[in-house]
Amino acid sequence: PPVLESWTASINLKRINWECLKDPSNLKHMLHNFLKYGFCVMENTPTEKDSLLKLAGKFGYVRHTHWGKLFNVEIKRMPTDTAYTDDALSSHTDNPYREPVPGIQFLHCLENNVSGGLSTLVDGVAIIKQLELEMPEHSKILENVNVRFRYEGPSAILENWGSIIERNHNNIINRIRLSNRLDYVPALDKKTLDYFYAGRKRLNELSNHPNYQIQFPFKKGTLLMMDNYRLLHGRTKYNGAEGVRHLQGCYTDHDGVTSLYRMLSKGSKVTSVPTEL
Repeated sequence: PPVLESWTASINLKRINWECLKDPSNLKHMLHNFLKYGFCVMENTPTEKDSLLKLAGKFGYVRHTHWGKLFNVEIKRMPTDTAYTDDALSSHTDNPYREPVPGIQFLHCLENNVSGGLSTLVDGVAIIKQLELEMPEHSKILENVNVRFRYEGPSAILENWGSIIERNHNNIINRIRLSNRLDYVPALDKKTLDYFYAGRKRLNELSNHPNYQIQFPFKKGTLLMMDNYRLLHGRTKYNGAEGVRHLQGCYTDHDGVTSLYRMLSKGSKVTSVPTEL
């Protein structure tokens, strides 16, 4: 796979037409950029209800969770999550309480006729590197302290532990977990705790800073694919009284994308993740 490249708000956001991905060379180029930057925005996708299952199935095997195979992001009369309101959502990663955490998230726009509600993306690698420059000791504590992430709802009680910043065996940043409504910090000595909270606060500030955050609108047929281990996402506030903003979402793991990219790199002409029977 290509070496990842960190980015800031100055990145040139390119969109790809869904029809172009029928060509294996275009698909390989798109996957190369996804693995490099952590996201891809596709346009002019089919917009029939639940068509996301087939769209996401091109890249991997859809994860069934307690939210279902698909979940609807729209205003609900009795919301169980801020996502189901028209409020702004600050930058966060999804499902840190789940084991394993879903690797890739898809958001598919079926309808959007309201103003506002821009989708936001931030590169976790870029803001971690900035934190390391500004507050190296604090950053190290965010790597070393295991945090408990917990979700409790009517259909599931889920819990998982992990550090906010994680590196792989090559000392390369390979995961960020940032979801302040879901984390529980263990008992620590005062100095470590002070450094932890100060570091986490600064990381949150960076994740919502215009220097690092890109914003773009969802229109009917837009499909966002993002690496949930690397990118943080959110949205700006919108006015739900103006009309309808209806997205559907789902998750897959990383293995579908990396397998498909390797197959295309070897010259295969596949245009979706194959299934062996």
